Amino acid sequence: MASRYERKRIADELRLTAADSLGSETLQKALARVTSAKDTSWRGVLRRLAELIEPPGPSNEERHDVATDIRTTMVGRWIRYKEQFFDELAEVAVGYEDHHEFDVVAERLADLIDPGGEDDD
Repeated sequence: MASRYERKRIADELRLTAADSLGSETLQKALARVTSAKDTSWRGVLRRLAELIEPPGPSNEERHDVATDIRTTMVGRWIRYKEQFFDELAEVAVGYEDHHEFDVVAERLADLIDPGGEDDD
């Protein structure tokens, strides 16, 4: 279980990463690094994101819904390439409406992991 401090640190790093570029890393590798995922497979990264977004205890409905959707994405699907990983993650994090850039997805994940985190400074 991630502490409030750890979730804030991860969310802050996601926000910085969103404002920058991935460099030579894939999204999956960057998220594994930023979230300190022990299992760096796509399933492990999604599992870690879901854990960070919905920690044990009371949570709001929006965070619960996204965490549930991330967990559901791991069941019965095979992600074979990095673009598909991004598409699946973007779909559950920000929705189906449009094509989303990495920075939008990373910001959304950061906000879900640490709601109001930018106001803590």
